[in-house]
Amino acid sequence: MSFALWKRIALVLLIGIGLMIPMTMIMGLIAERQSAQRGVLSEIAQSSTGEQSITGPVLLVPYKRRVMQSQIVRDVNGTERERKSEKIVDETLAFLPESLEIDGDVSTFEKRRGIYTARLYTAPLKIKGRFAVPKGYYAQGGGGAFDFGRARLVVGVSDPRGIKNSPALQLGASTVSFVSGANAPGMAAGMHADLGALGEDQSHGIDFAFDLELQGMERLWFVPTGKSTQVSLKSNWPHPSFYGRYLPEPRPAGAANPADGFSARWRTSHFSTNLASLYDDCVSSANKCSAVTNNGFGVSLIQPANIYQQLERSAKYGFLFVGLTLIAFFLYEVLKRLAIHPIQYGLVGIALAMFYLLLTSLSEHISFDIAYAIASAACIGLQTFYVSYVLQSFRRGLGFGALLALLYGALYVLLQSEDHALLLGSVLLFGLLAAVMVGTRKVDWYRVGEGLATRNRNGIGEATVQKST
Repeated sequence: MSFALWKRIALVLLIGIGLMIPMTMIMGLIAERQSAQRGVLSEIAQSSTGEQSITGPVLLVPYKRRVMQSQIVRDVNGTERERKSEKIVDETLAFLPESLEIDGDVSTFEKRRGIYTARLYTAPLKIKGRFAVPKGYYAQGGGGAFDFGRARLVVGVSDPRGIKNSPALQLGASTVSFVSGANAPGMAAGMHADLGALGEDQSHGIDFAFDLELQGMERLWFVPTGKSTQVSLKSNWPHPSFYGRYLPEPRPAGAANPADGFSARWRTSHFSTNLASLYDDCVSSANKCSAVTNNGFGVSLIQPANIYQQLERSAKYGFLFVGLTLIAFFLYEVLKRLAIHPIQYGLVGIALAMFYLLLTSLSEHISFDIAYAIASAACIGLQTFYVSYVLQSFRRGLGFGALLALLYGALYVLLQSEDHALLLGSVLLFGLLAAVMVGTRKVDWYRVGEGLATRNRNGIGEATVQKST
């Protein structure tokens, strides 16, 4: 293979490396805009409400336990004697519900700040259940005398600013108002209701119910404290993402169309969650409370195709687009004996990079699909017009434009198919490689190199002025 051909290959590679600079800058711009979006979402969460996590309800009964302790002391004569003193220990009994049911209807709305949008929700929840306080519960702490305080029913709400109603606890025929503050193990914030003294010598079956209207952002999390817990949610949002340690029950056959929203139901028990033991550990040591708060489930109201994730994925394929374009130009040049100047290589490569800049700027103001159509149509039209003169044939220009249209179409399919993106991308690359190999299978590269060297000696090459068609 002649030196002229190697020189040409090296020049094309150098141009390709140079074109990586604008592509890298565009990827940096996308990352910067995505970071700005996260910052705006954080600001909206700080000024409004953030993700919500609900823990409880839990019934807490504080008590003081008087314990006699002995100590051996020596008098001035060295005689040992036993001295007894009373020590007061503050402790808390915690009862989790025997049964807990939560029903909610989640509706979404948007809050905008500049060009960025945050997705918030309101979730009116109906919560009911039953506590079973065993007979003789006051003796569970061990020996000694006990002074029991007033029982509290506490509910943990991670961001109390999202509580939009004034919850009232229904206890049979009586009503007790909630007040702010949880002050309970595993609950940094929330609300509680004062139940007064429960009594010490009788069993208590406490049925409770209350409504909680909650506002939050994107995610809603539940910690299933009940011995048996059932959480049912429905929403008009069609793109839920369920996460956590427990998934909802499978949708029954013939269920409503997911595009109309979602309906989900979780059912857990203490056998599956081990939450009773975990909460006992949390009461005894605050360092162990994370095991409780993380032992739950929830739903995220996601936007299935975040534009910045799509932009980032599309820009990664930009390097492939630039490389394929340079390869196509190089094959046209050496096989059709055309003279393509390095500046022409560079201009076409920069036009490809401009597609991603147009796509980024447009998709922040209009839907991604429309932005993609406009940006790709503009770039394909521009390059078809320009390449028609570079390749000295309007038909070749149209062929090049058709090839770009196929590539942009394939890229759009890859962006829309998250689950099969790797498979489709691999098939696309293999197909392109196969096309190049099949198309050049009969090329005598030694003769091509000799022809290129002859053309350069005759003064035809980079200095040739091409004729317009």
